[in-house]
Amino acid sequence: MNKFLLFCFFSFCAVITHAQSTYYWVGGAPLAPQNISTLSNWNSSPDGTGSSRSSSTGADILVFDGTNYGGATPTTGTDSVYLNSSISCAQLKFINGAKIIFKRNTSGTSTLTIAGDGTMAEDFVIEAGSSLKLSDGPGSQIIAMAATNTGRVSGDFTMSTSLQAGIRNTTAGNPGSLVFTSGANFYTNITASPSAAYPFGNATQSSERWVVFEAGASLYYDGGSSPFGSTSAGQPPFQPIEFRAGSNFYVRTSNLATAAGVFTNRKAFANVILLNGATLTADGSINRIDTLTISAGSTFTTHTSGQTVILGDLVVHGTLGAAPTSTNEIVLAGNIPQTISGTGTIAVSSLMVTDGAAVTLNKNIAVNRTVNVNGKLDFGTYQITGDGTFTAKNAVAAANGNATRSAGAYLLTGVSGAAGLSRGITVSGTGLQPGTRVVSYTTNADSIYISLPAITNGTGTAVTFGAEEATLETSNPAGFDPLTGSVTVTGEQTYGRINYVINTTTTKPFGLNTGGTTTVEAASVLFNAPVTTNAIALIYENLQATSGKINIRPTDSLSLMTGATLSGTYN
Repeated sequence: MNKFLLFCFFSFCAVITHAQSTYYWVGGAPLAPQNISTLSNWNSSPDGTGSSRSSSTGADILVFDGTNYGGATPTTGTDSVYLNSSISCAQLKFINGAKIIFKRNTSGTSTLTIAGDGTMAEDFVIEAGSSLKLSDGPGSQIIAMAATNTGRVSGDFTMSTSLQAGIRNTTAGNPGSLVFTSGANFYTNITASPSAAYPFGNATQSSERWVVFEAGASLYYDGGSSPFGSTSAGQPPFQPIEFRAGSNFYVRTSNLATAAGVFTNRKAFANVILLNGATLTADGSINRIDTLTISAGSTFTTHTSGQTVILGDLVVHGTLGAAPTSTNEIVLAGNIPQTISGTGTIAVSSLMVTDGAAVTLNKNIAVNRTVNVNGKLDFGTYQITGDGTFTAKNAVAAANGNATRSAGAYLLTGVSGAAGLSRGITVSGTGLQPGTRVVSYTTNADSIYISLPAITNGTGTAVTFGAEEATLETSNPAGFDPLTGSVTVTGEQTYGRINYVINTTTTKPFGLNTGGTTTVEAASVLFNAPVTTNAIALIYENLQATSGKINIRPTDSLSLMTGATLSGTYN
């Protein structure tokens, strides 16, 4: 009995030892490419002096080591490998500067199944300085990761083929399973036809946000199917990728309009950069872009409706535009100062500056429908032009309500207390990030899209809505002259009880409502230069002058209302 137990113990140890076997690719010499399924192309020692792989088992660790692909005949550089048939392994690694190109050399599909080893170790690894490319060939290539697998890409990963290619983790996988670290790059150009192919899978193939691009990691779209799958349904809609702050999405060729998946609809990005004359045509509202950069010759065309939310800078050396019938609104909702700059053209349907946002114009903007300002807008010497209307909003008194939220979602449901409230205001409450703004409402205001994703789940919890008054700042000598000043839209101009900051000598320091009287209401007024008034002004909070003289015309007055204060230096 004891001998039998001892035999079983050693047999078990043998199984464990085999489960941890590591094999190195030695098929790079004398003639590449070689078949990945050929067992003799794998050896337990990089120099080929060990034992060959005994079977294509899901328990082995397979390693491409850039210091030697050839075993007894040392080989380095780039090595092409035929993914001639489906194989399995526990882990797949590319290390020490390995540069490997996979190619299916016959028709059909090869699936490389990574089963995992049951430990916390990463199961798919591309080290910094190493690379893997799924290239064009007669057949398709799929890397299939188990639901519990994890992976890390610190080097380069490319999928460029006219057939099917992708890496997937099943619908039962976990968020954040595959991480692209700082300096990692992913390049995609999958032009499979007639059916599209998505590099990180679709909603029926992979799990939500299972791929993470950390700060400094970049995704390059070079053509073909969308990297984000094809599903717009659900709240939030399926998105296999989580772009964390500081990551980049480069668009280097124009996105396909049909049969290529969903590119922007309810997607969230960090930095978006358009290059090489590419046009990105939005196919839906965008929940978040941190910084949008459009290079010379490139074009970003907003969707025909909805919103495009930008939380950082907008740099346009090319064109930011919209179709003539579009109602899409650029929503500037950052919690850090935002700048609009560049040598290109901005001509959009609508523009909103939300409560809490602080936006500086370093170029002119044309708007053909509506401009709404809840936050701070510093015009400098630049203008908002076009056929649209302009409204600088009053403060919104705090209003209480309730809402249901889901972690990671840009949507509140079951909302009460929001009826009659405007967009662009702040919404706060448990489980919401500080500085969350209302982007849009459904018709009956029972669901609200927000500028930042909810942190936690919650059902029917308390929320509060509200906003400060808008602030308009100008350095334009024409001030707020409706024809030559900071706002020259030809539609109706409306100025609520807002704050003014005037930084240059002007005779038009106040905005006047179209068709209204010459009496204006202001919360606070800051004159940083000599001015001549252009209205009767009722000031409810503070009047301050820091430089020069305030010249009040005989028909005008500056009245401090009850509780208002006077500060500064006056001549």
